[in-house]
Amino acid sequence: MKQSLAGLILFLIAATAIFAQEATEPCAFNIVGTWQSTTGGHKNPTLLRFAADGTATVLSRNVSGSGLQTSESSTYKLDNPKYPKHISLTPIQPGVDTSEQSTSMEVTQYDDGAFTTAVTVTPDVELTRWVRVDPYRYFVVLAAGKGSPGFGGAAFAMLIKTDGRQAQTDAFGLYPAKDGKVDYVQMGDISEAIRNQFKKEPQDDSAALFRMEVTAGPYQRALKILKTWERRARENTLLYNIPYLDNAVYLNQLASSLNDCSETIKLEKLTWRIDDPIISQRNLPQVPYFFIKDIRQRNKDLYLGDDQFNEKLQASLWMHQR
Repeated sequence: MKQSLAGLILFLIAATAIFAQEATEPCAFNIVGTWQSTTGGHKNPTLLRFAADGTATVLSRNVSGSGLQTSESSTYKLDNPKYPKHISLTPIQPGVDTSEQSTSMEVTQYDDGAFTTAVTVTPDVELTRWVRVDPYRYFVVLAAGKGSPGFGGAAFAMLIKTDGRQAQTDAFGLYPAKDGKVDYVQMGDISEAIRNQFKKEPQDDSAALFRMEVTAGPYQRALKILKTWERRARENTLLYNIPYLDNAVYLNQLASSLNDCSETIKLEKLTWRIDDPIISQRNLPQVPYFFIKDIRQRNKDLYLGDDQFNEKLQASLWMHQR
């Protein structure tokens, strides 16, 4: 009987949570801008500037190293400007017909801020990832205290946008509070004091922490989710009357939004079904802790340790030196 009741509750929660998911628009692509190849850790990565007039120019550092200079140019064409599957590049040589020298690249993934290509004439070639040159860097931080099975701990998402000199930080989620001698939890903006509790990587299992750098697209989608829930809390229009449930749905939506256009992280979404490996086995107050712990385990290669994270936050981008 207990199992049947639990299954019914999970089913009802699942139906409500799925209904609450907000529709997302198709991910349109805009290639105009400057892009840098990031594959292979090359010391001198390729820089390509795509102009709105259909020309693409290779950029390189000038002799002094203080700026950029142009080298060869091509015309480019996308089979579909907003939802491309192929890009063709044709060299520009005045007075010479170069139409037979075109190179076709398959677009295997794209997002606002990054895309991946493969040269179709050599199917075994390594994929090349291109990242938009941007004066900002973007970070996603997921953090949760383990707490007790019946009360849990603070659990939130923090988004950071920085140019190496100034940073915009948004942090929202669930935090513990006290009314006299009564302990309770509340959804809202996360104070600096609570954020500082997760400033360093936990040395035991008392907390779960995941930090990664993303491009503009995943950041903007995650920020939209955060701001939506921030508004709901401010207007007292949260979806449920159980803060733990609101927070679990919110964190699931935010993490899932990172993959809306292309895979940014490996993720086991919360489904609220009876076979959900987290929901079905954990008390609701501790779901964020185990959810974030699972994300960390699946994305070890993306996780930023304390030193690496702080270094990236403080670094000035090369664009400032142009």
